[in-house]
Amino acid sequence: MVQNASMSQSQFGTIARVGMTQDGRAVYQVVSADGKSGMNVSIPNHDCDRFERAYNDLTEAAPKLQAYMETHSTPEAAKKVRRRTAWTIGGVTGAAFIGTSLLTRKWKPVWKWLTTIAGGIAGFVGGAVVAAKMSTPPGAKEFENASKVLSSIDVQPLQ
Repeated sequence: MVQNASMSQSQFGTIARVGMTQDGRAVYQVVSADGKSGMNVSIPNHDCDRFERAYNDLTEAAPKLQAYMETHSTPEAAKKVRRRTAWTIGGVTGAAFIGTSLLTRKWKPVWKWLTTIAGGIAGFVGGAVVAAKMSTPPGAKEFENASKVLSSIDVQPLQ
């Protein structure tokens, strides 16, 4: 079981495990960052660890995403990211074309062209993967995974 989740403090609020329902579900109290008591939710007892881990991941990733969006939300910054992405894809694709054509320069022309084209396609795919990793905000993967976990858990509000 994840420890200290009941004491999880972040700028986005806290959760605290406050008890159990009659049907065996764990009850968590959600408290906002300014100390106002929010709602109570119930979680199946077997999902408590996943819920606490996902909540902790969300609270760790959210400030990173927020900081990234504050620095990269201007049109100039977005244009810069798009330009860097295009240059990365083009550079890796060009390097793959040149590399395969140099490695196959003594081959028969048909094989040389087929290999060079295959290398260029592989370079484009590789460049797209590298560009996607470069332009993905820090914490985005953790945030997405935690969101998937939370959406798969049966969270029910309590009155």
